[in-house]
Amino acid sequence: MAKTYEELQKEIDEKFEHENEEKYLAILAKTNPTIDELWLLPEERFQEWRSKNDYPRLIQSFNENKPNFLRWKNEFGLTDEELASCRFSEFLRQADFKPTETCLYYMEQTFDGKKRKIVAHADLSKKPAMFPKQGEAYITIKTFLSYEDWCHKHKLKFDLFNITQRQAPEHKMERVWLDTGFELLKMGGSRPPINGFGVLLRGKHLDFVNVCGLELTGTIYSGQEGNLNFSYCAVDNLKCNNLKESPGPFFFNCTLENLSIENSTINSWSFWQCDLQGDIKDSKLQNVRIYGGTFNPYIKETKFTNVTATHQGTRHEYFGQAYILLKKAYYDQGDDDLAGEYYIREKEYEREKSKGWNYFTKSLSYYYWGYGKKPQYVIYFAIATIIICAGLYLTNPSNIHPVKQEKSILDMLYFSTVTFTTLGYGDMSPMGWLRLVALTEAFSGALTIGFLVAGFSRSKY
Repeated sequence: MAKTYEELQKEIDEKFEHENEEKYLAILAKTNPTIDELWLLPEERFQEWRSKNDYPRLIQSFNENKPNFLRWKNEFGLTDEELASCRFSEFLRQADFKPTETCLYYMEQTFDGKKRKIVAHADLSKKPAMFPKQGEAYITIKTFLSYEDWCHKHKLKFDLFNITQRQAPEHKMERVWLDTGFELLKMGGSRPPINGFGVLLRGKHLDFVNVCGLELTGTIYSGQEGNLNFSYCAVDNLKCNNLKESPGPFFFNCTLENLSIENSTINSWSFWQCDLQGDIKDSKLQNVRIYGGTFNPYIKETKFTNVTATHQGTRHEYFGQAYILLKKAYYDQGDDDLAGEYYIREKEYEREKSKGWNYFTKSLSYYYWGYGKKPQYVIYFAIATIIICAGLYLTNPSNIHPVKQEKSILDMLYFSTVTFTTLGYGDMSPMGWLRLVALTEAFSGALTIGFLVAGFSRSKY
């Protein structure tokens, strides 16, 4: 019986792992392996090397230069050894899409007889195991707030990823330093390895790494070892040329300056609070998610499909340009509904940033007619105004001429409608203080009809 694609892939990977075990051990013994050697390491081995050789120096640089980092560590009793025992960024990242004080859990996981430390978003020790046959079990060691959430709670700025120095920028051997003097681990200027099936051979979760000049080309699939994820990384000069499939990397709080995507299909990529600048030409972007940050590439001959952007739940100071870009992209490709949606998001973002009278007028424009893109709101306003005014007239029928005539609710709805539409047949007329109500209703009616016509005739953004 012929083996499936998945079985063949697993068999090849297991054989590769067995044949390269001695090579892995040799790399782990080095304090300064080459870029190719670091890419060769499987995820677990890679984290093992970093926990021993890289994370301790990074954490020490924060200890010496970031007083708030020390305060956070001391508040939750976190040690340097614990921070270096698993992916360091998991201790730092915002715990949820909403700016809450969500606890994280530092845990010991047992799986297939092996123990390792992890950071979880839930207390897994209180949940049923998903893989009981593999002996899956969890022990909670500590709970804590992520450093980003802790900074938000104390109204402090996140200060651990500030790039202040570069050497040989835009060259494949570019070097990058943080403001603490720590040089980010260099893993850029190359292509990640793939196997004979085009499957990413060494998927990794990279944090505080310099991958400037990384190249993604051809057909790449994500396999059982995972895809590429980046947190607090310098991913500048990322080049995607003729990339037909992609492993759908997640970029969290990264710099992506001078990005170059050409003749490629970018599928299921996510950017969370990243600084992205560059060029995207002759490509397709589909199922791409943009959360906060700066998203301002030059777009040419590129098709957008289910590309979404939002700043809700993020903590970034500026995001309006992303809405403008998506508004224009969808309008240029003839998708007026989505273009209108991002026009409204652009205006809503501006309203959030405004104050006082400016905030009031923008709020009025939104609720009255959705900044001109939801003229149906005007119809709702007109109907509500007619009904409310009819109710006022009905409570004071003696102030409606002719006085002696009995007036039903239908009569008052009729009178309110002809007043709102400024028809003024003259068979009924207000007296006393109801004249002010009728005057106000007629004025709002005249404005409403004008806004209604303008709303349905607008096509430009």
